[in-house]
Amino acid sequence: MKRRHLFAIAIFVLFASAALAADMNPALQPLDFFAGKWRCTGTDSFMGPAHATVTNVNARWGYAGHWMVVDVSQDKTKENPGFMGTVYMGYDEGQKKLVNNWVDNMGGYATAASDGWMGDTITYTGPQHMGAMVMNVRDVFTKQGTDKLTHKMLVEENGSWKQVVDESCMKKK
Repeated sequence: MKRRHLFAIAIFVLFASAALAADMNPALQPLDFFAGKWRCTGTDSFMGPAHATVTNVNARWGYAGHWMVVDVSQDKTKENPGFMGTVYMGYDEGQKKLVNNWVDNMGGYATAASDGWMGDTITYTGPQHMGAMVMNVRDVFTKQGTDKLTHKMLVEENGSWKQVVDESCMKKK
């Protein structure tokens, strides 16, 4: 009897997943690349001297398939107090652009938009808010096959872009 119930539940989940995929806005499909668990290593100089970072990322579809929910958590070290946040990646019908909305454990938030993948690179640009400070930020992701990517974050200072984050990421199996 239990085996039949488990089989029925498995069939329900399979059909529910297929229905969700069938209803998903095709404009969101380019975000599928990000789905899964990633581990990134690199350097960060966004809020001070450059220091090594290790970042764990968990990206999954949520909110009825309208948003890719990406939880980001850096390992806590002497130089890094344990930065974490969540980005919601979706599509804005009005702008006809991919968008993301970021919130973090330091009270910061950001909104950004992208025209989508240009070859193997996707770039999001928009304002980052940290307390009373607001700055333009650019996040650049570059695919390297199906399970690797690089992430660079740049901030605009006096009309030019300065790189503050440089990470290499690998999808966990």
